[in-house]
Amino acid sequence: MFFATGRFVRVFSGDPETVAYATRFAQIYPITAFLFAASVVLSGSLRGGSDTVTPFIARLTGTSVFLLGISYIGGIVLEYGIVAVYIAIVVDYIWQTCLVSAVYYRKAWISRARSLMVERESITSIAADKDE
Repeated sequence: MFFATGRFVRVFSGDPETVAYATRFAQIYPITAFLFAASVVLSGSLRGGSDTVTPFIARLTGTSVFLLGISYIGGIVLEYGIVAVYIAIVVDYIWQTCLVSAVYYRKAWISRARSLMVERESITSIAADKDE
């Protein structure tokens, strides 16, 4: 796909300028795919473990500060155009993945999830104590 993006993009548009931008985007975006996947998986794990705030903060700050901020400042103010948007996408996914990864690997969410499972009687307190 990376090397055949030009042919793939031409299926949707024959305009040379559109094809040039879309080809570059289609080559750059897959670089962020593993970051996006990691962010989604770790965010889902945190949400399942009762931490909904961290994924929300990661998405909110990533989108508002990095995606919109870098796109606007770099693309419009500094006149880098679409290149700033490409950079913003990568930085946004790096930020989101780093933030949720740090919280996930710190493991502070596990004790809260365990206490909620005991409270709902999904597990017994004895089983919860044995897991520690």
